[in-house]
Amino acid sequence: MPDLIDLAQRAIEHPAAALLHEERCLAQRGLPELCTACFDACPMEAVSFDLLDAAGTHGVLGMPEPARPRIDAEACTSCGSCVAACPTGALGAMGALSDDALLDAVRHAARAVCLRSARERTASNGSTDIDQGEQEGSSHLGKPGAPHVAFVCERDAAGVDGEGASIVLPCLAWIDEALLVHAVAEGAQLVVLSACACTTCPQRHAVRELPRTAQRARRIADLWRLDGTIELIDERTDADARSGTDGGMSRRGLLSRARATIVDAATSAAALQTEAIVGKAGEAKSAEPDRRRWQLLDDLHAVGLPDGADTVPRVLAPRASIDFERCSGCAHCALFCPTGALRKSRKGPGGTTVLEFDATRCRDCGACVEVCRYGALVCDESLTVDELFAFDPCELVIPKRRVLPERRILPE
Repeated sequence: MPDLIDLAQRAIEHPAAALLHEERCLAQRGLPELCTACFDACPMEAVSFDLLDAAGTHGVLGMPEPARPRIDAEACTSCGSCVAACPTGALGAMGALSDDALLDAVRHAARAVCLRSARERTASNGSTDIDQGEQEGSSHLGKPGAPHVAFVCERDAAGVDGEGASIVLPCLAWIDEALLVHAVAEGAQLVVLSACACTTCPQRHAVRELPRTAQRARRIADLWRLDGTIELIDERTDADARSGTDGGMSRRGLLSRARATIVDAATSAAALQTEAIVGKAGEAKSAEPDRRRWQLLDDLHAVGLPDGADTVPRVLAPRASIDFERCSGCAHCALFCPTGALRKSRKGPGGTTVLEFDATRCRDCGACVEVCRYGALVCDESLTVDELFAFDPCELVIPKRRVLPERRILPE
């Protein structure tokens, strides 16, 4: 009997709701011109922004209220593209598609195939003993048996063999680097993204970032020397569909090689329709922002760090640096940082201002760079492993200016 986690039924009984963390939304922070990522990413034009001019007292036009993204429940298909595209992690999901639910499903799938592989290996060796580590599905189990975990969408789920460890989602746009690395860190020797149905899907543009997501996850896994492979399967011929082979390993072949339970991590899109993004920061506290990011850092720390001088991929964190000859000392970069990665710490000697940069909190959204009118702040891929996992913010001392940089003669 397959070990079925019926998150689909739970999602029907408790529909998911998208949440907006106001303090993280760039539009809500007065920077709507910098970010319309959720609007741009939606393949069904279900996201819009409310821009309302509030009439002040005595007939004087007041300041416009902050822009707030809204979701049209009739048009939304729960593809997850807006959540994945948000550069600051301001959007979150609840219910069967919450970060905790997805991470738990990935963990269960990876450990299930590891345990099945261990049992088959034990049976083939004529032994009946499985140690405690194998019973828990530890990550070292999968090496000889090459366990597999597959992510598939609902439209493609019917073509998945019942013996595969599959996580069924409304759309593969829900996937990010953290989920892929989590599967490998939990012991999956092969992680398959089955995008075969995407070519004919009306919301296929939602997964346009999927190849780059897979590539970024591979970079992280390679740097950490994780023993697993991430494969994107995005096409098949009619012959492949009938025979299940393409001369190498077809989509069906990859999925059928995983002999474990099916994990159903989501439900039909109709059951996950959401009326609107909730706009109250207090209500959003039930969904922790950056849950996947913290899990990613925990996974990488748990498997062991590579050489401390190695440069981490930018998707993990960039380095922020300031050109002090251009800096005006206004500290707007810290004021508009939506995640608290860049913040004012204290006043320094001589009227200087000390900023702190916490790489673990940085989402590389670019807000700090965009608001700097003098081009003084730069984010680049040069942060080292030691710097990221020191969990100690670095200090940036910016000078006190009596003459703004635009009025100064900078050196050639």
